[in-house]
Amino acid sequence: MKKLSFNLPLFEVTQKESEEYGMWVKMTAKLLDRPYFQLHRIFEKENWSLDEIRSAYNNAMKHCGKVTPEVAWWSSRKRRNHQI
Repeated sequence: MKKLSFNLPLFEVTQKESEEYGMWVKMTAKLLDRPYFQLHRIFEKENWSLDEIRSAYNNAMKHCGKVTPEVAWWSSRKRRNHQI
């Protein structure tokens, strides 16, 4: 009998930040009621750093006033993208 061999790429966590990144994307996705993958693609496309993701989430959650955290997050994203 012939042996089959497959060369599958192995998933490796290459940085300590990888798990933290996943946690912040998951929390942001829950806040915005969006799929995880959609937010991951936004962050990847717009070159967000881990610190930017973390601070955007925290600022949206700390926001007080008549604006909801979701609206605060989207407005901060809009401001960020216009500054770049």
